[in-house]
Amino acid sequence: GRDGFRMRVREWRAIYRINGDRLVILGIGRWPTRRYLQMSAQIIQKDGKAEFAVVPIEEYNRLLSMAEDLEDLVAYDKAIAELESGEDEAIPAEIIARLVAGDEHPLKVWREFRGMTQTGLADQAGVSQGQVALIEGGKRQGTVDVLKGLARVLGVDLDDLV
Repeated sequence: GRDGFRMRVREWRAIYRINGDRLVILGIGRWPTRRYLQMSAQIIQKDGKAEFAVVPIEEYNRLLSMAEDLEDLVAYDKAIAELESGEDEAIPAEIIARLVAGDEHPLKVWREFRGMTQTGLADQAGVSQGQVALIEGGKRQGTVDVLKGLARVLGVDLDDLV
């Protein structure tokens, strides 16, 4: 009943959706494969009331797997809601690759992703273009206040720039 998909390859699972010609991966992880629940439990009573249920370990593991499936659905719904509300955004794979490679300062990657010039970013953040250039070039680290201002303008967390 959702407009996303789950793909499984052995114990790996990806949750994704397709937006036009773009594949948006919402989550990826390693989980056991789903098994259908067939319950055989021993009920232990106390004072005439059911107090405990003892299940074989195999069935317990099936329950855990099903709970993980439910967590997938909840995570998917949350990710979609955050994308649709603008609270989160889909970042293209090439931007993620640039950030992960670490060959460029994250400030430069995010600035270019946002389609901004150094001067435009500097003006909106209240710093000089030279400061932006020095930080992007790795010649200066930038103070916490400067980086906070740049992060605010770029719409990222401070951690994304350091």
